Amino acid sequence: SGVSGTVMVTVLDGDTGAIDSEIPIPQINIGYYGPYGAAFDTNGDFWFVDSGNDGASQELVRVDSVTHDYDIWMTPAISPYGFTVDTLGRPWIAGYAGGIARFDPVTETFDVNNTITGLGIQEDANGIMWMAHYPWDIERVIAIDRDSMAIIDEINLPGASLAKGVSIDFYGYVWVVDQGTSAFRIDPATKT
Repeated sequence: SGVSGTVMVTVLDGDTGAIDSEIPIPQINIGYYGPYGAAFDTNGDFWFVDSGNDGASQELVRVDSVTHDYDIWMTPAISPYGFTVDTLGRPWIAGYAGGIARFDPVTETFDVNNTITGLGIQEDANGIMWMAHYPWDIERVIAIDRDSMAIIDEINLPGASLAKGVSIDFYGYVWVVDQGTSAFRIDPATKT
């Protein structure tokens, strides 16, 4: 925490838990939390983003699953919190300030929707990105079109206390956990 040059990606043996290798990434500047969201793409490459608490822009990093070489891109001026990689191989960063961003690894460019902010984010089987809304003035989950980045729908979460984490189950339900003691299972079709 707070020590730049100390980020290490650790590769573990999935059967034994033993460390297979460690990949130091000393270029990452850490203001406080350091890496704060990670996911794999369909090639098995490991992606992560630096926390939004670490300054005006953060690093997006891809570690090659075979060579362990890595690439670093600076994020747009958002404050990263939630992170995922969509089924088209594009990392998504949910910013709690400044908007949300989607990175295209082919063109190495970011698309930004600065009209919404959020925390946890995940894609469903229909190509819809679901994100826990932030700030918590209205507790809700937002549906975002994967390609246009436009808001498709918003579903309120009555009784939520600081909604954060989002996941999609095999039946297409959207799950949201809050910072309090609640979990919500949402049917996107009926909005219940």
